[in-house]
Amino acid sequence: MSAAYTNPEQDRQSGARSGEGQQQEARPLPVATGLAGHILHLQRTVGNRAVGQILREYSARQARPNWPASAMAAPESGSAGATVLQRAPSSSDGGETSSSLAPAPTAIKPSYLVSALRGSPFPWEGEPDPKVPTIALLNRWLDYYNFHELHPLGDNRDGCDFNMSFAFNVDNVANIFVVDSRAAGFTYDAGVVRDAVVANLRPKQAVQAQVEADIINGRKPGPGETDEAKKDDDTSTQISIAWTFVPTNVHKNVKTGEVTADPPTLQVSGQFTLQLHKDGQRGFELSAAVQASFFADPGATAPRLQNFSAVGQAAWVTPFFTEFIQLQAVAQVLLGSNFAAPTGDQLSGPRAQAAAQAAVGPQVVFTIPGTGKHLQVVGQAQGSVSTAGGATTVDKSLGVGVQWVL
Repeated sequence: MSAAYTNPEQDRQSGARSGEGQQQEARPLPVATGLAGHILHLQRTVGNRAVGQILREYSARQARPNWPASAMAAPESGSAGATVLQRAPSSSDGGETSSSLAPAPTAIKPSYLVSALRGSPFPWEGEPDPKVPTIALLNRWLDYYNFHELHPLGDNRDGCDFNMSFAFNVDNVANIFVVDSRAAGFTYDAGVVRDAVVANLRPKQAVQAQVEADIINGRKPGPGETDEAKKDDDTSTQISIAWTFVPTNVHKNVKTGEVTADPPTLQVSGQFTLQLHKDGQRGFELSAAVQASFFADPGATAPRLQNFSAVGQAAWVTPFFTEFIQLQAVAQVLLGSNFAAPTGDQLSGPRAQAAAQAAVGPQVVFTIPGTGKHLQVVGQAQGSVSTAGGATTVDKSLGVGVQWVL
């Protein structure tokens, strides 16, 4: 296995704002020495239970750290071939063994897991005596080997990134720590270690889950994107272009009581909006717009310009369950010209009439996810009072349209 490592940040790039994280290939496992270096291979080969039994036997033997491996592997006292003391030959007994003991065995230096990033093992020698096992020490060890959540998280809650590799889980990491700490003279309960590793991992996963949710929902830019539009979200401005279809617009003349209805109408508008609240929160918005309306006269085959107006609008907006849906209470004033159809005594062209309108009504704005908050669908209902050509009417209309925010 290779310990080569290039650029960990480059390896961690995930999906863009769509929220679909790209599958990451596991990096090669780092080089490790001693039993700690083979623990992951053992777990994959014989399973966690068998590895647990190996660790218990290893822990018992670590109680005699100054014995060589051959003595530790010897059968227990009283069994066939048991060896406890060695006798050295002596010339005084003609080649027979004497009661003098052989030289004491040399202590074996423990071999610890090597950090793939630092190129050296955790500094166990710097831990003071007595060897008291603490969760703080375990957490420092995890930090030393760059233990953290997967990017993206995926479905495996016990998966983790450890020592610059995605190929680990909490059981692997817990077992490796037990082995490393035993070799350094610390005695930890394996179950307590696993619980502490999980407790270290879960908050990191929660933070990453929120980051991924923010990217999916458009609150934060994805990898490789910028967030210049959110330098200051207390106030902001936007320019939008809207297309609205009004299937019905009914007028009732205040003086005569006559009721008339416009044909289905298309409205095109450009709007500048000043937002007086933070993104995702309720507050006021002020807008100025220009608007043109088109419809086809009865018997005509092509629509004509019906009116042109300047619009001033104030709105109280509030998110509805999600920041992608916004409810608005709108009040607006329109000043412009209506272009009435020519009458029989007119030679040509529509007649221009000064017009004014005051309107109120609710509006719903749905921002389509994955478009960077640029594309919106708008639904509106409106009641108004209008005057044009000396006539005053009370109006009711419904509309639906799309809006592109520049």
